[in-house]
Amino acid sequence: MKRQLLIYAFLLWAQAAEASVITTLVEDSIVQPGGVRTTNGGTTLVDYFFNAEGSSNNSFASFAPVDFSVPSGAHILSTGVTLTLKLTEDNAAFTTPGMLDILLATDTTTNIGLGSPLAFQTSSLPHGVGTQLNNPAVLGSFSFPTSGNVNSGQVDTITLTPTGAQLTYLVNQVNTNGDIRLVLAPADANVAATYGGIGNSSFAGPQLTITDSSDAVPEPATVFLSLVGIVSVLLLKR
Repeated sequence: MKRQLLIYAFLLWAQAAEASVITTLVEDSIVQPGGVRTTNGGTTLVDYFFNAEGSSNNSFASFAPVDFSVPSGAHILSTGVTLTLKLTEDNAAFTTPGMLDILLATDTTTNIGLGSPLAFQTSSLPHGVGTQLNNPAVLGSFSFPTSGNVNSGQVDTITLTPTGAQLTYLVNQVNTNGDIRLVLAPADANVAATYGGIGNSSFAGPQLTITDSSDAVPEPATVFLSLVGIVSVLLLKR
């Protein structure tokens, strides 16, 4: 009987544990005043870097959109949701510390790769995004810590807690297996944050995990069924 109860207790614990959705990185890019950053005469997308640079960097001023896909069958509830974004530093001599914002874009259809219509808008500082991508709102902020060509490989972990309309939107995207588009944007004029992108051969590109901590407390119906199960086991043993 003890063994049966232990097994059932484990199953109940597993049901109560946090549910995490590990998304898949699909595409990222760097958007400058001249459009998305390319090389080889404009034929190759620069996706081995993932940079956000403030307006004082002039033609290199940039924001960086990134797309994540949600695995089939993923499901989260509407409360207690947190996002964990991991970015791996890939720094250069011009790398400069400063503040960054993470924006949530509800426009997931506009092309962010080669041929994208996006451009860093100097009339819409500090982010440079403006009304592009359906006027994305700030999801969270953090301080980029590095100056100069050091700390490459360091992973910066950013925890984001959506609320209100952003929470509703994210829950719907996960539960309908829609894409999630975030934008890394400068929050001041001088910052030059340099991270690895999807095409980086040395460091991981952006990683996003969505955790539904509201599953940590079983719903009343779950508790009732659990009690029924335990009583049933006891009666069968007797």
